[in-house]
Amino acid sequence: MLFVCVKNGGKSQMAAALMRQLAGDAVQVYSAGTNPGDRLNEQLLRLWEREKRTIIFVTHSIPEAAFLSSRIVVMSARPGRIVEVIDSHLPPDRTLEIRESPEFIHIAHRLRVALASGHGS
Repeated sequence: MLFVCVKNGGKSQMAAALMRQLAGDAVQVYSAGTNPGDRLNEQLLRLWEREKRTIIFVTHSIPEAAFLSSRIVVMSARPGRIVEVIDSHLPPDRTLEIRESPEFIHIAHRLRVALASGHGS
């Protein structure tokens, strides 16, 4: 199963259509314009644990990336380049409370630094 989070807009919709063609019925597209909230993020994590499949999740949310990911690829602005790859060592059975942990805060900080360096700030 492949999850792709896209921003609303024409290019995003084209990317979603392409992903559906490449992955067939195995792809589910979630639009960033509908803010899933914390409980949906927990459900996505449980689904990942149950399915044991690779999920590619594209998001603009630092907390969401830190919570859902085991590996985070930070990309720069145009032209898109990989700025940093951050491995998360948070336990796979994490709950929302993990967002208060020093490990989570450290990952979120690394993401902010990588994003700032990738956007020329």
